Amino acid sequence: MTDLWERTPQHRTPEVIQEDGYGRSDSYPETYAEDEPGTFGDISYTGLSYGGGGSYQTRRPTHWWKFALSIAGALGTGLLLGYAALNFISGVNDGGSGSNLATVQNANAGANGQQAAGGAALPSAAGRRPVAVASQSYYLLQYGVFSTPAGAEQAQQELLAAGLAAGADPEGGNRVYAGVSPDREQAKLLSSGLKHQGIELYVREVKLPALEQAAFSGEGAAVDSYFAASTELLNELSSLSASLLSGASGLPDATAVSNLHMQWTEAVKALEPGLSAQGQSLCASLQKAMSQGIAALNEYNKNQAQGLLWEVQESMLSFLTGQKALLSLLA
Repeated sequence: MTDLWERTPQHRTPEVIQEDGYGRSDSYPETYAEDEPGTFGDISYTGLSYGGGGSYQTRRPTHWWKFALSIAGALGTGLLLGYAALNFISGVNDGGSGSNLATVQNANAGANGQQAAGGAALPSAAGRRPVAVASQSYYLLQYGVFSTPAGAEQAQQELLAAGLAAGADPEGGNRVYAGVSPDREQAKLLSSGLKHQGIELYVREVKLPALEQAAFSGEGAAVDSYFAASTELLNELSSLSASLLSGASGLPDATAVSNLHMQWTEAVKALEPGLSAQGQSLCASLQKAMSQGIAALNEYNKNQAQGLLWEVQESMLSFLTGQKALLSLLA
């Protein structure tokens, strides 16, 4: 009797286990013929049967491509890290050099500035100098506030016709003034004397602002010296003339006034090179106003005409307006 098991090829269903990428395994059947050679993974098998012994052999795994890929990955990572480190070091060095260069350029720009017409150095964007200019208050005898410049001009002519000083401040709302003093009580006294003559005046305080930084291409000390000398000379001439107009006796100390004027003139010379063309033009106007005031005071020492004192007052009103404009330009 023939053994049907041995004669007829049989199919078995071995259980194949396959793992996924997370370590989990799934089992599923795979059908194949026992008498036919086959392969599974890296294992080759032939002639497996229940009746006889089976044999199998393994093939050498071919992982050389994984080794090459690992080397390439290591080289790529090394190059990337090296490039990043090199960029970081270069960035630090370039940043330091850039900041130093910017500092030097700014310093040179502040020292040299731009040359304006006439040789004056204009301050650069960074050409601001620390200064210490104190705020000052002055008390002006206000004659009126007018709606138009023409009205202000007419009021000035009225004051001049009365033999008084006449000054205007267009930026202050077409205000017209008849006198000035650094002292409130002295200004009130002068106003009272004019009231007896039928001229109504109102004492108004005007402040020149302090200045901590100036748009100036020279040394900040030149700005400080100029405004200190200006304040001293303006206070002296305005106070002296107001006092004499209010009835004080005596003559001005010509020597003291001359010394103050000389100091102020030297301060102007030191200031002008660091100013713009507009600033230099303002300085010229200030020098003209001060020279007229000094000349009127010197003439008063000769003949004591009261009209000369009003000329001093008018010059100081003009000077004060110029100082205000110069401070605004430097601020």
